[in-house]
Amino acid sequence: MGTSTDCDNNEAPDECDPDCDSDGTPDACAGEPDCNGNNTPDSCDIDQGTSEDCNGNSTPDVCEIMPPPGAVIIPIRVEPPLAISNNPAVATVTYTMPGFGTIVDVDVELHIDHSWNGDVVVQISHAGATATLLNRVGQSGGTGDGTDNDGFQVILDGEAAANVHDADSGGGLLIGTFQPDNYTQGPVAASPLSVFDGLDKNGDWTVTLSDYFSTSDDGTINFWALYISADVAPPADDCNSNGIPDECEPDCNSNGVADECDIADGTSTDSDGNMVPDECDGIAGDGDCNNDGVVTLFDFATFAACFEDSRRGIMGSECDCVDMDGDGDVDLIDFASFAVLFQDP
Repeated sequence: MGTSTDCDNNEAPDECDPDCDSDGTPDACAGEPDCNGNNTPDSCDIDQGTSEDCNGNSTPDVCEIMPPPGAVIIPIRVEPPLAISNNPAVATVTYTMPGFGTIVDVDVELHIDHSWNGDVVVQISHAGATATLLNRVGQSGGTGDGTDNDGFQVILDGEAAANVHDADSGGGLLIGTFQPDNYTQGPVAASPLSVFDGLDKNGDWTVTLSDYFSTSDDGTINFWALYISADVAPPADDCNSNGIPDECEPDCNSNGVADECDIADGTSTDSDGNMVPDECDGIAGDGDCNNDGVVTLFDFATFAACFEDSRRGIMGSECDCVDMDGDGDVDLIDFASFAVLFQDP
């Protein structure tokens, strides 16, 4: 008997596979989110600095900007192998799916050892819905013993060409990709994997197994896997395409748009070129210091005094009226705006 396990069936001992968090479970079998499909759990990407997480939501920024990859594969090694109980008893194995997302498609892989495939019934349940994967393969019209193949190594996929109920290996292990069982017999009704479409992927996924013939031909489930495609929240905006979600960029006016993009699209001005919208640099002056409705020599005298005070670093609030860009000082940039408004009586 081997001393090493191989949870992802890649023909390499688990202890030789990458294990970024050193928890004893290879990354490929950890069942943790891997939104960018790089075979490293998101948590390790973030901890190791491979991915940024500017908003601290445990999702790499790149996955908030770009749509996620299609199917996420969650392999589950059953250790030790779980015996499949004879009718009417059932055996169950459960995996708790982290993360959220609306299910688009689900496929299931099963590795089962058994001496008579026609005895086996397997269903999978999640969020109140149940799909039938195997239902006494080969049985017809409610009679017969079904196929006498020796076990399953199959992927159940609603888009496959052939139905597993009609599959026959000729005696050995049944291997391949098939539609889930479409046979209804007794208390077990056909139910497609599409029953999960539209549900949230988060939560418990439970596989239920039973041997519907009460004799000594027994079996075990050794491995199963979920292939889940799900829509996540809409990708975050990245208006300047710099790889940082807009919500993590400066947004001084709290309008939900990065300051840089406000300036670029003309929503905000940036008179001093400091990449801060003028409305956030301070309250821009209008040049009319005595509030008489026009900018005249009186206001020019104020501008001249404030210009000098600003150079000396002692400018007071009386200069706000001639701080035309609201940046806290009075300089030649302000003078350019002031001169446009100035009226010489």
